[in-house]
Amino acid sequence: MIASRLPKGAIYQIIVFPVLRLLFLFLLTVGLARPGFAQILFDATKAETAGNADWVIDADSAGNPQRIPTPTISAINASTAESYWKGGISSWGVALAKLRNAGQITLGGNGIETLSAGASITYGNASNAQDLSHYQAYVVCEPNTLFTAAEKTAILNYVKNGGCLFMIADHSSSDRNNDGYDSLQVWNDLMTNNSVQTNPFGFSFNSYSGSPTAVLNSAASDPLTHGAAGTATQFVFNVGTTMTITNTSTTHASVWQTSPTKVMALYGTYGSGRFVAIGDSSPVDDGTGASGDTLYDGWNSPAGNAIVALNGTLWLLANSTATVIAPTVTTDAATSLLSNGAALNATVNPNGAATTVTFSYGLTTAYGTTASVAGSLAGASAQAASATITGLSAGTVYHYRASAVNSAGTVNGADRTFTTAAAALPDLTLAKTHTSLFRQGLTGLTYTLTATNSGAAATAGPVTVVDTLPVGLTATALTGTGWTVNLGTLTATRSDALAAASSYPPVTVTVKVAVNAAASVTNTATVSGGGEANTADNLASDPTPITALAPIEAWRFANFGTIALTPDTADTAIVAGDGLPNLLKYALGLDPHIPAVTGIITDTTTGCLRLSVSLNPNASDITCQVEVTSTLEDNASWTTDGTSIDLSTPSFLQVSDGISLGDGVRRFMRLRVTRP
Repeated sequence: MIASRLPKGAIYQIIVFPVLRLLFLFLLTVGLARPGFAQILFDATKAETAGNADWVIDADSAGNPQRIPTPTISAINASTAESYWKGGISSWGVALAKLRNAGQITLGGNGIETLSAGASITYGNASNAQDLSHYQAYVVCEPNTLFTAAEKTAILNYVKNGGCLFMIADHSSSDRNNDGYDSLQVWNDLMTNNSVQTNPFGFSFNSYSGSPTAVLNSAASDPLTHGAAGTATQFVFNVGTTMTITNTSTTHASVWQTSPTKVMALYGTYGSGRFVAIGDSSPVDDGTGASGDTLYDGWNSPAGNAIVALNGTLWLLANSTATVIAPTVTTDAATSLLSNGAALNATVNPNGAATTVTFSYGLTTAYGTTASVAGSLAGASAQAASATITGLSAGTVYHYRASAVNSAGTVNGADRTFTTAAAALPDLTLAKTHTSLFRQGLTGLTYTLTATNSGAAATAGPVTVVDTLPVGLTATALTGTGWTVNLGTLTATRSDALAAASSYPPVTVTVKVAVNAAASVTNTATVSGGGEANTADNLASDPTPITALAPIEAWRFANFGTIALTPDTADTAIVAGDGLPNLLKYALGLDPHIPAVTGIITDTTTGCLRLSVSLNPNASDITCQVEVTSTLEDNASWTTDGTSIDLSTPSFLQVSDGISLGDGVRRFMRLRVTRP
């Protein structure tokens, strides 16, 4: 993507050579000595999306870069389009994912991740799940804010100790966030103003803006122009910058311009690590991204751009000198406590290397017995590990701790204790749910109560379930197969034994909802008895939202005792025989059972026909309109055109006709009431 660049000018003519068109026909598989460190981290902390830029692998619907691309990387195959992920460099990520899923490269853990805005750039910080030590390659495309002193130290030590860095810059005066620094200045500041080593990579970015004609290194040993991604015969800038190499023993040109000789793409080593640098973001721009950005497809035009970028990435991944970090481990609380066994738990971060986990346990901190977690853990994120142990003594305190081992060493978690159950006992619990939509005035709604024995032995003796309804709910029925029920006390009892890990048939409480019930109520119930000792888990609560009545439903209930539409409560019903249907009486606030007059007043004091009427201020779910016509014939056309509203409040409406009365002028007015 070339967001917010200087004008690019003409697009260079592209000649497509019959080389590997894209990157999915490789016969060469890239292997890694430490696959746990083969994750790739793309940076999005340095304003990579400022202005028209969109240098991210994937963003959510709001345009925010996502740590883990979505949808999942595992679903990508050879035919997946780059639009599978959303970002200006999504083609880069999708191409790497295709290689991973085809078994041509190994990417451990999540494979590809993004360091999103606000995240920390650290190295050797065990508390940071995205510490650089967890990744083989760190890709930063056109950073637009300076690295902090701590970040520069972290990045340089990361590379020095075996990590790999892919640097991409852009032309001078490409400061997208207007903070005074463009990407080439950000990179030069990293290399010249740090506490680790001045000019560690043996090159600098030039203050330059242009699109030079590229010369590619034809040597088969060049890892950028020749590699598993193919042989690059073309490489095109669309306004970028160049570089000057100052240490030819560590840093080498892959693509350059002549007259004068300036480097366009290079690679090199620093300490045990590797780096790649390109002077323009155009070659990795795939032409897609956030709506409104200025986008160009440089990834595919020419194909050599993608080849150079991918060969560079694969060369970085091939570095096998990454430092292994010892795992981190936390001993967690034991669960599933029985009289003779328990489940021991821990949280372990392998920190990128294959890690095995064991638990030591015994009556003292000398332990004496171990239990291993099956298999090994991998990746660079915290993961759960557990082992089930048996053969323990009932009612006994045991010490235990977790230990994690990878090639960097052994780490022990803190000591913890648990106490086995005194003996096999029943333990009653209660689950409570409600069905259907609870609404003011409705009947026949239900709660379901299910008693379960979560203990290790069958119950003995009577078991009692008691329901306590909140204000606003009234029980109308209490049922349950095998239960003896009392509707008055909402109590259900039975005496048959309930086996461990089994449930009784449910108890059903049928209720009606008061018309004035609160918007949310909570129904509670308890279970007791059966010979259990643990009563801490005998209470169940069911928060129940209650939908309020519509205004006309409340009017029906107040006048007819129901919210449902019945013959008497229908809008068109005329209960009092006075010719006024219910909907009109609702609109005017009249009692439907008492004969009444409409209360509509008309006058001509203004020289025009005028209608005034008092309204029911609670009738917010109807529409009142005043219509006029000049004839009462069958084809009369009633309309609001020409009328004017003199006053309109929830409780009063006054409307005037726009036609003055005079000789021969006939005008008629009516009130029209409608309900959706």
